[in-house]
Amino acid sequence: CIMGLINKKKKKEIMNENIIINPEDTRLFLAFHKGSGDWLAKLMRSIQKGPFPHCELITMKDGLSYSSSAQDKGVRSKDIRLMNLHDENKWDIFEMNLKDYNLDDFYMFFNKADGYTYAYADIFLFHVLGLPIKLNKNKHICSGFTTIAVDTILKTSDSSVARRMARLNELNYSLKNSYQFTPCSMFIRYARFGLLSLIENKKVFAEPSIKTEDSSTVF
Repeated sequence: CIMGLINKKKKKEIMNENIIINPEDTRLFLAFHKGSGDWLAKLMRSIQKGPFPHCELITMKDGLSYSSSAQDKGVRSKDIRLMNLHDENKWDIFEMNLKDYNLDDFYMFFNKADGYTYAYADIFLFHVLGLPIKLNKNKHICSGFTTIAVDTILKTSDSSVARRMARLNELNYSLKNSYQFTPCSMFIRYARFGLLSLIENKKVFAEPSIKTEDSSTVF
């Protein structure tokens, strides 16, 4: 039925009802997870020969972290206070060096993608086997989702460097260069363009006061 089709796309919003919203805080962060992780994390490290199996985009104005997480079964937003972002043993976090931008296009992209399931097939076909497949736009892994999300923001910036970075990402995406869309390759690309500054986690993110039932769930 029609209602069944409407409800088929289940939202993955994970939020504390007392979330603090600060519209004046314009900081953006890219967070790269480096904890031990499960089999998927180990597989991603092996594929990319780097330390980061997972990445997130954080917008401080709404206190949310955006990504596609295997643990959360797909694309979702998550209250940053439900994560362990303060822990520098688990996360390397970088502030994006952007001053002038807007988030309208990003929110439009997220609202469309919210609830899409995790793209396990892309992990194996695209990254493990290196097949030149067309990525499934209705499913995402973390780095594919985050790259598109960040690029929608970079395009709105007054910085020519940021806009050039977005165009290069679009080109690589259209050419299906799979190596370009892992968390480690994402970090390298943005760092080379001078768009990232490493922060001290505990100075920005407090230790969560809300405990989850599964203490191992960190993203």
